[in-house]
Amino acid sequence: MLSFFRLVLANLVAMWIVLFGVILMGVALVFVALAMFEKKEVGVPSNAVLVFDISMNIPDAPASEGFNELIMDVYDQEHETSIHLLDVVNGIEYAAKDDRIKALFIYGNLMPAGYGSSFAALHEVREAIEVFKATGKPVLAYMENASFHDYYLMSVADKVYQNPFGNVEVVGFSMEMPYFGVCFQRYGIGVQVTKAGKYKSATEIFTEAKMSEAEREQGTLLIDDMWRDVAQDVVTSRKIPSDNFKQASSRFGILNTSTALKLKLIDEMGYWDNILHDLEEIAGRNEKTNTFNQVSLGKYVEKIDTDGWSSYFSKNQVAVVYAEGEIVDGGGLRNQIGGDSFSKLLRELRQDADVKAVVLRVNSPGGSAYASEIIQREVQLLKNVKPVVVSFGSVAASGGYWISAYSDKIFADPTTVTGSIGVFGLLFNVEKIAKDYGIFFDGVKSSPLADIGTLSRPKTPTEMAIFQHQTNFIYNAFLYKVAEGRDMPLTAVTAIAGGRVWSGIRAKEIGLVDEIGGLKDAIAEAAALAKLEGHWDVAEFPDKHGFVEELIKNFLDDYSEPAAKGSRFLSRVKRKFNEDVLFINSFNDPQGVYARMPFTPAFN
Repeated sequence: MLSFFRLVLANLVAMWIVLFGVILMGVALVFVALAMFEKKEVGVPSNAVLVFDISMNIPDAPASEGFNELIMDVYDQEHETSIHLLDVVNGIEYAAKDDRIKALFIYGNLMPAGYGSSFAALHEVREAIEVFKATGKPVLAYMENASFHDYYLMSVADKVYQNPFGNVEVVGFSMEMPYFGVCFQRYGIGVQVTKAGKYKSATEIFTEAKMSEAEREQGTLLIDDMWRDVAQDVVTSRKIPSDNFKQASSRFGILNTSTALKLKLIDEMGYWDNILHDLEEIAGRNEKTNTFNQVSLGKYVEKIDTDGWSSYFSKNQVAVVYAEGEIVDGGGLRNQIGGDSFSKLLRELRQDADVKAVVLRVNSPGGSAYASEIIQREVQLLKNVKPVVVSFGSVAASGGYWISAYSDKIFADPTTVTGSIGVFGLLFNVEKIAKDYGIFFDGVKSSPLADIGTLSRPKTPTEMAIFQHQTNFIYNAFLYKVAEGRDMPLTAVTAIAGGRVWSGIRAKEIGLVDEIGGLKDAIAEAAALAKLEGHWDVAEFPDKHGFVEELIKNFLDDYSEPAAKGSRFLSRVKRKFNEDVLFINSFNDPQGVYARMPFTPAFN
């Protein structure tokens, strides 16, 4: 027997040695590749065109230096896999006053992932392009087969070209969710729910086969508000009658180039060589590269000093803290907001004397009510010491609003999805499916409620009353916190709560939001509240992961976005699968009560 255990131990040790060797060899190979393909130094030529290839994701938060990104950086040094929002905005605005930059050229197809490339983010990028245009420098855009995300961004250009055989999608917004009620009944999975709020529809996807009328009502109002706002942006930029845009979305949906030109959605049909010729006319020809003088936005951002942004060593910092993903109890996974880990970060910023103000950038549909409360408490303590300003991205609802309510000021984009002030509980049981497979449960207990948490049977009416009481308690606490944090009468909060979601523009009208504006507006407000004068810097948190940490993460779990452009359909399928896995993992509240939307908005 002893020799057997020795053999097992020897095999385990050998396995770990081999595993460590593989990891070590992988790291060595990467560093060899880096040495072989040392990055070229890219200067900024005079009379250059700033080239913005949007074939990437534009996330709010800085991306970690992952394995995929590193390999792509070595293999294709001319193409960035992502540039985060502040770098895009600051780079374009800096180029507006840079005499070396003569024009801005936009092309490619966005590759949205997670909360990146949202309409809230694109709206802020469009505003930066407007700043560039105001200097009199031309902005040109070239489309081939453009999604509405692509067109929304490019429509701000002075001149929009489209390939004669291309098309552009102007199909409007839709909102669709799967409903599992019939499926669960068929397979014997029991679901009991508690909820507080007429519009708190998150439980419906587990119990019903279709939308309730309340959900249909609020969903229709929401997407109509959002579509109206982005449509107005396009109409204003293109200087076209609103009927043109309405006809494009209602009659055609997917427009070929000639139809887009007829409706004045674009300015000119043209091939790639046509746009290259026009760019050479603006910037001149570089004989070494045989094309126009240019610098990519990614390389340009690396070369410039945008007034000390992202400095962690300044004594006058405005900290930008990114809260992205479902709110979960504990530390949380990647793309989640862990109640414990996020609270720890806020606590550290509160105690950091160099941090004079904090901006919380929220992209979250909510999640664990308990974790939301832990984070909200740290926000409240932070506000007692230094200004806290919140900037809403594409979604800041339910728990996402909970953690924001005590801030000094809230900024939102018109297309932000917010509100959803309500809570729910989910209680599953496997009694029927267990019986179908001949599995039965039996036992003893010391009191009638000792097995209240069992999955073996449905909850009794008495037990359901207990869970509903807990749900009501948390909902009432949520209402009170919003009323206190926003300095609103409790009756006013109750009237706009009930789990109902609101667009950013309506949220301002009803008092849930203070200002319509983007991340840079929130940063400026935080600096003003902190009375920062002269030079101050922005530091972004959480710190992005270094290469070694990301290598280990990628080795242990394959949860990275594709580094190279692939099938748009397959990318959507993979992204949806990953989102669903995260959605299931997010249901870990210790009390089983959630402040969450029924979906994570992804408007197509």
